[in-house]
Amino acid sequence: MAEVIQKLETQLRGSDGRRYTAQVSGRERPDALWEGWIEFLPMDGGKPLVTSRETTQPNRDDLVYWASGLTDPYLDGALIRVLTPVLEKVHSEAGKPVQSMPEPHRVPGALSSSPPTAVLDPFHVYAEGDDVLRDQLHALAAAQLRNIVRAYAIADLEPHDLERLSESELIHLIMEAVARDAAN
Repeated sequence: MAEVIQKLETQLRGSDGRRYTAQVSGRERPDALWEGWIEFLPMDGGKPLVTSRETTQPNRDDLVYWASGLTDPYLDGALIRVLTPVLEKVHSEAGKPVQSMPEPHRVPGALSSSPPTAVLDPFHVYAEGDDVLRDQLHALAAAQLRNIVRAYAIADLEPHDLERLSESELIHLIMEAVARDAAN
């Protein structure tokens, strides 16, 4: 069952001109991992906006910890993502999640023939140290990690198999590929 993990103090203004407050909601999945998403609640009482899954954590405490570290720039980016496109949402009662699970993942560029854009070059960053790369990868969303895998042909996976990988699995996949390349 979904629950509100943390109400955030930040007030945001979306590209639609509306002001929002945010809360992190989450739920335990059937595989016992916890997934979390962000719900933006319009201050004028309109329909809430909900992100797709933002993180997957091993337990509830780690999800709470993740939520406590969200920065204003991260929240701004999440609001931009959810506003493009705006999907129909359900109203929430105060203190309850807007919905029982996050929005389904959209594959960025799935309908485009252009190659995916990676936000960083893992091979270049690895030269600064594996801990530096690992830290930078942990700061990225799963969609950005998937774009790195695609852009650098790190794994030969079907799109639906790549979509099923969690953030930690994607980071592991990237780290292994980069370390293997550095050893050659």
